Amino acid sequence: MAQRVTVRERIDPAITASLFANYRSSADAVMELVDNAIDSRIKGGQLEVLLQVHPSYFVIETRGGEGMGPAELERNYLRWGGSPKRGRKQLGQYGQGGKAAIGHLGTSFTVEASRPGDGNAWRFADPDYCDRSKLKTYELKSVTKRVPADRGYVRIRIDGFDKRLDPRRLGARLGETYRPLILRAELKMSVNGPRVDPPSINFLEEHRFAVHAAGTTLRGWYGLAEPHSRGVDYVPGLRCYKLAASSSAASSSAIPTRSRSRVWRASSARLTWRRFRSP
Repeated sequence: MAQRVTVRERIDPAITASLFANYRSSADAVMELVDNAIDSRIKGGQLEVLLQVHPSYFVIETRGGEGMGPAELERNYLRWGGSPKRGRKQLGQYGQGGKAAIGHLGTSFTVEASRPGDGNAWRFADPDYCDRSKLKTYELKSVTKRVPADRGYVRIRIDGFDKRLDPRRLGARLGETYRPLILRAELKMSVNGPRVDPPSINFLEEHRFAVHAAGTTLRGWYGLAEPHSRGVDYVPGLRCYKLAASSSAASSSAIPTRSRSRVWRASSARLTWRRFRSP
């Protein structure tokens, strides 16, 4: 007989409905889910994040991370407004972004997860996630694990997906946002099969630096980009990456240009923009 476990949400359900609309775009909601995947990295290992974007559904599967078992699903995943990440140097802090992102992207979901070393996985689903009239109770079902037993994974499928999301543009944004992790081979990503790679940048000049401040080290480089070898998705300016705790430091890069350009500060998926004209 299959083992079954019951887990419950914890929060005032009226608040959750408003959080579903707390995204400017479907791409921002997807990046929130990717942030959660990045936070599950295990030091010394490579994390795989596989995304599937289709007209009626969306899937994000994370392999090689911490994964989740029944205790983590109820204590961390289903608890709104409480997060073990708070106070740790990770992307997520408030315990609501991923759950709200699912509600923004679709009307129903299926979650499947397992911890490293577990021989089975746990699955639960909500066919009407947009109904927030009361807190949800879910029954976990033991299912066959999709990856080797020594690996953790989390798979989220969102149905009722009616958002406009361009896979090519999403891949370009992912490659830019998580550039340092991809280049260090700590992260491997794909969208609908093709691998996500950061855009190449060719330099006339490149200078590296390390600045110690506020108890951490900001490492990076600045330089002058080759004007005749810029790709279609190339955007000059300043990038500052806030990475998860398993990274030894944040990183930054600057690409001066003589043309009109953009400067942004990137804290994972949340980007703030301002335009400027370089001298």
